[in-house]
Amino acid sequence: MPNEVLMTLISLGGILLSALVSFAVSSINTRTEFRKLKAQFQQTFVTKLVEQRIIVYPQLYFVLSDFFKRAKTGDAPNPTVPVGLLQKWLGDINAWDSQHALLLSSHAFKQIGELRYRIFVVISQVEANPLTEIQTDTDDFRVMMQSGENLEFALRSDIGVYEVDVANVAKRVLVYSEDETTRNMSAVTR
Repeated sequence: MPNEVLMTLISLGGILLSALVSFAVSSINTRTEFRKLKAQFQQTFVTKLVEQRIIVYPQLYFVLSDFFKRAKTGDAPNPTVPVGLLQKWLGDINAWDSQHALLLSSHAFKQIGELRYRIFVVISQVEANPLTEIQTDTDDFRVMMQSGENLEFALRSDIGVYEVDVANVAKRVLVYSEDETTRNMSAVTR
């Protein structure tokens, strides 16, 4: 084989190897940049979502808290509450849900659905007259109140209230677990 052909083949092989290496590096860089852009987009989305939640969640939290205060005298529940109060509460929750349900996390969405169902169960056990009094010492009423507290907790969790420890931000992580009968939150030092 003449030297010129050999030199041409070696040059061509070098060019092909260089092109393959450039393509591989370019592909890796492109994937890395795409991942960065995706992460940046997700971070922006989450930031804006939490900002919107911080704007609208207090409205629902107020509705829940206001009802809890009306249903209790100090630490003890009032013996009865008017069905009209429950109907208004359900109406206020439904109105908020119609406007802002898209902002709820899946957990909070489940909790608001459960609460609405539990209110309906309690209301359906009495006459439709708004002046009818509902006993607060029933299991259904207690489960309804627990559902409301679970929703409050989910709202606070959605906006990060339980994830921030101002005194020791970098070293503490809050862990939350829930089943049907208990709620457990514990701080884990890292």
